[in-house]
Amino acid sequence: WICISSDETAVVKLMDSARMSSSINLETSLQIANIYCLPTRCSALEIQALPIQQQRGTKDCGVFSIAFAVEVCAGNNPEEVYFEQSEMRSHLFNCLECSELKPFPQKSRKALINHQLEIFYV
Repeated sequence: WICISSDETAVVKLMDSARMSSSINLETSLQIANIYCLPTRCSALEIQALPIQQQRGTKDCGVFSIAFAVEVCAGNNPEEVYFEQSEMRSHLFNCLECSELKPFPQKSRKALINHQLEIFYV
């Protein structure tokens, strides 16, 4: 599963938590073009793969796609969040039970990066 969004710039932003490389495969590009480029709507389409959190394992791509969509709908930048993957499925279940999507458990990516940059010498 992937999440895509666009705004008035006509650049399609791709969020794929299971992407193994920085390139976008042809099949995905064609599917996105079929959604965004009806013959009367555009002659060219730019697709930008966002540098977002990559999931651990292979079973949470759907949950990540929904979490990224929630961030986009809330006006947030998915590049700046780091989801608590172990809590995402139960959070989604609770949201579905309550019929309300709320932001997924996360910590800011900036905090994560700052934490990872701490270096200790022995």
